[in-house]
Formats: sequence, C-alpha cells, structure tokens
Amino acid sequence: MVPADVTPWLEAKEFITHTRSDASNSRPKLFNRIHYVRDNLLGNAVTLDPDTALVERSANAEAPADEPQAQGSLW
Repeated sequence: MVPADVTPWLEAKEFITHTRSDASNSRPKLFNRIHYVRDNLLGNAVTLDPDTALVERSANAEAPADEPQAQGSLW
C-alpha cells in the first residue's frame, strides 16, 4: 500500500487558512482544522462547521488582510 501524495492539500490556501497563527482555538476553527485533515486523508469532501462564517467575521473584523503566499513548496 502506497500512501497518497498529501502535498497538494498541504500547500492549498484552504489548509494555510485553517492553520495560520490567527486560526484561534475556537470550536468552529478547531473543528475545521481536524476535519480538513481527516477528510483529505480519507479522500472525502471537507466538512466545515456551520458557525465558521460567524466566527470568521467577528474574529477578523479588525485583522489585517492576509499577505500573498509565495509560490512553491512549504518545505
């Protein structure tokens, strides 16, 4: 059994969003991080917490915009 290549989803903007330094340990954000990894490892569609948008709006109301990510590998 050969493991699937995880590089594409580890380098995806969505993964970076779930793991960046301002990804607090609020319930929806923690749920989303766990489910993003679990669902990608299992090859399933990612299931996000329905309260994510509300938490994102309140947490990021005064946060600076994300900086553009450099192209290339994280490693």
